[in-house]
Amino acid sequence: MSNIIEIYVDFVENHLPGLKSGDYKVVTKQSFGAAGVSTQTYNSELDFSVYGERYNLKPTDIASVFPPANSLGEHSSVFPQIVFERNTLPWERTIALPKQGGGEAEQKKIDKMPWMALLVFNEGELQPNPKKTGQTTAEIEQGAIMTLADFKKTGARPTTETGDEEDEKLKVIYVKTDLLQALLPTAGDLTYLSHARAASLRLVRDNADIGTNLYVEVWDSKNKLVHASHQTFVKGEKATLLEVGKLMPGTYTIKYSIDKGEKASQNIKLGPNDEIGRKTAVVVANRLPKAGARSIVHLVSLEEQYAWNGKNYTFSYNGKEDNGVIPLVSLKSWSFSCISEGHNLDKILKGLITASAGDTKNMLRLPLSKANIADQTTLGRANQLLQNGYVPMPHFFRRGGKNLSWYRGPLVPGQKNQSSLSAKAPLPASCADELLMYDEEYGMFDASMAAAWELGRLLSLRNKKFSTGLYRWKRLHSQQVLLAEQQELHPHLPFHDVPNTNIEMPDALNQWLSDTSLLKGLPFNYLVPDEQMLPVESIRFFSLDFDWIACLLDGAFSIGRISPNDFKRDQALHALHLEGFKDKPISGFLLRSSAVAGWPDLQVDGYCKMNAADEDKETPQMDEDKLPLLRKERLSPNVMICLFEGEVAAVDIHEKPEMLHLGFDIPKEPGKATDYSKNLRNAQGIDKVNHQPIATQHLAPDWDANNRVVDVGGLFSSIEQKKGTLEFNNGFTSAQFALSLIEGVQKVRLVRNR
Repeated sequence: MSNIIEIYVDFVENHLPGLKSGDYKVVTKQSFGAAGVSTQTYNSELDFSVYGERYNLKPTDIASVFPPANSLGEHSSVFPQIVFERNTLPWERTIALPKQGGGEAEQKKIDKMPWMALLVFNEGELQPNPKKTGQTTAEIEQGAIMTLADFKKTGARPTTETGDEEDEKLKVIYVKTDLLQALLPTAGDLTYLSHARAASLRLVRDNADIGTNLYVEVWDSKNKLVHASHQTFVKGEKATLLEVGKLMPGTYTIKYSIDKGEKASQNIKLGPNDEIGRKTAVVVANRLPKAGARSIVHLVSLEEQYAWNGKNYTFSYNGKEDNGVIPLVSLKSWSFSCISEGHNLDKILKGLITASAGDTKNMLRLPLSKANIADQTTLGRANQLLQNGYVPMPHFFRRGGKNLSWYRGPLVPGQKNQSSLSAKAPLPASCADELLMYDEEYGMFDASMAAAWELGRLLSLRNKKFSTGLYRWKRLHSQQVLLAEQQELHPHLPFHDVPNTNIEMPDALNQWLSDTSLLKGLPFNYLVPDEQMLPVESIRFFSLDFDWIACLLDGAFSIGRISPNDFKRDQALHALHLEGFKDKPISGFLLRSSAVAGWPDLQVDGYCKMNAADEDKETPQMDEDKLPLLRKERLSPNVMICLFEGEVAAVDIHEKPEMLHLGFDIPKEPGKATDYSKNLRNAQGIDKVNHQPIATQHLAPDWDANNRVVDVGGLFSSIEQKKGTLEFNNGFTSAQFALSLIEGVQKVRLVRNR
C-alpha cells in the first residue's frame, strides 16, 4: 500500500468569528513611576464597532439552497437547508444573553448558538400584517417590506447598533403564535441544526507512525508552481489535511516529501464542483416538507429574541403578539413543491431508460414507418432517411409551387463519418440555392444545408453588432489586400503605409461564431423539426453534423459577399477563419423531462467509452474517459441540451455536490410518514458495510406526522447513543450529527445505444 491523496469534505461544528457584530470599547491603563518620583497613570479609551449583516443578506452571501427554488420533486423526507459562502455568518450575532451566574462557560455555550433559523411553512400558514389590508398572497408569503422604524413599532425592539438606519428596508413575515411555538426549536436544538464544511485535499498514509514533517508542492497543468508549504503531522494520525489554499478546477500534480525523504507525486483532477479551499456554513430546518403540497421556506433572524426560562433558552414573546401573530425579519425566502412521495430524481431518470425501449433507441429521430404499401423499395428508402434523422417537411418554391422535401437539422442520430456536401457545391456558397440537393430517383429535395446557410445569414443580420463588425473587418482586410497588390505592381511608387494582410478577426466576432457553432441562439424547430423526435419524458442522443454547422457559419460569414471579387476574397477568409470549427467531433443529448424543471441545477458528466464489468454491467472510466463539457443549458423549463467535445458513450446526471443534505430514506409505502428511517453514516461517511446498514435510526413513533416537525434534540440524543457503532470517537456535535444524516446526491447513468 502507498500514500494516497484524495478530495475530502470536512464537517465542522462551527466557525466562530473573532468578534461578534456589535459595539465595543477598548480601555487601556498605563502607569509610570521611579524611585523618588510620583507615579503617573494614563488612561485611554477607544470605541469601535464590528458590523455585519443584520436585517438583509447580500446575494453573494448565499451559496445555495435545497431543495432548489421553484423545484418540483420528492422532497418530503429531507430537511431543507441553506448554505452560506461566509463560513462564520450563522454565529456572527447573539441569540440570547447568558443566564445570571452562568459565567464564561455559559457565554461560550451561547456563542455556539446561531442567531438565525430556517422555518418551513405550508401554503396558507403565513398570516397578513394585522394592521394592513389588501395584501396579496405574494406579499404574505414572501414578506411585507417595511422600514426598521416601522418594524420596531410592532413590538420587536432590537438593540440599536452603530450603522443601523431607521429608514432601512427589510422584509417581515407574520406567524400565528401557536404555529411558531410548534416550529421554533430551543436555542440548544438550533446548535444541532447548524454546522460548517470545508473542501480540501488530504494525504492518507500507509504508515502513520513514520515521519512528522511534510513538505508539499502543487503544480498546475502548465508546470507552474502554485503553492508550496511545510506542515507537521500529528503522531499516529493516518489522514492529514493538506494546506494548499484555494485551487481552481483543472489538473494538478501534488509533490510531497516526508521528513526530507524521497519526493513522491500524484496527479489530481479537480472538477468545477470540487472547490478545494472553499469553506461554507450550513443552517438546516427542523420540519419535513409536506408531500403533495408547496412549501415556503424563510430564514428568519432571532437576534436577542431568546431568553433563559429556567430550563432552556427559548423564544421570548414578551408581548410581541399582535392579534395572535408574531412578526419576524425574513433574511431569505424561497419556495418549492413536493409533487408526490414517488416523484424523485432517481425514478424519473430511470424511467427515461424504459421510455427509450422503442425503435428510436434513444436517438434523435422519428420512429420508422410501418406502412403497408406495395412499393417496399420506396418504404425502405424512406425509413433509411428517417433512421438518419431526416423529416419530411412542406417546401414552398419561389414560383408558387409546393412539395415535400427532406430536412435534417444539425443533430444527427449516429456518428457522421463523411461529408454530405457535393463537390459541385463547395463552400463558400453565393446563395442558399447552391446547397439544395436533389434526389433524381425519388424526385425530392434535401433542403438541410440550404436551410442552415439561410438561417446563418438571417441570424447574423439580426445581430447588428456582429453584421456591421464583420462587414467593417472584411472591408479593412480588402483594402489591405488591394494596397499590397498595388505595391507589388508598382514598386517604384512611394507608399507611406505597409500593408497588413493578416488582420486578425476581432474577438467579439470569433466569440459569436463560436457560440453559434454550439447552436446558441438557434430556433428550436431547426434543431428538432418534429415534436415526435423528442417526446415528453425522453432523452435523445446525437452527434453534431459538421457540414450543417459549416453551412450555418458560411451563411453568417456571407455578409458583404456581393461582387465576384468579394466572393473570391471570401474563399481565402473562409479557409482561414471557418475551417477550424470542425476540427473535433461534438456530440451530446437533449433531455425533455420534469427532472429539468424540478432540479434546475442538474450536473452532467459525459464519457467517451464503456468498459465491461461484472454482471455484464457497463461502467465508464471515471477520469481518463471524461469528455469536456462545451455547453449545458436549459432551453425551456423542461428541456435541456448538453454538448461534449468527442463522441459521448454514456452520461451521468446528478445533483450538485453542495446539494448534500440531511434527510431520511423514503418510506417503502407512500404515505407512511411514521416509517421514516435512516441508515446512518459513520465517521468516514459510509452508510453500509458488506451491504448491511451500520445503524438504523427511526423517527419516534409519536412524532406529529401532520405537523411534520422533528424533535431535533431527541433525534440528536438517540443518534449520539450509537456514536460508538458509528466510530465517532472524538465527541458528538452538530458536525457528526449532520454527517450521520447526510443524503448523498442522486446519480443516474444513461448509456447511448449504438
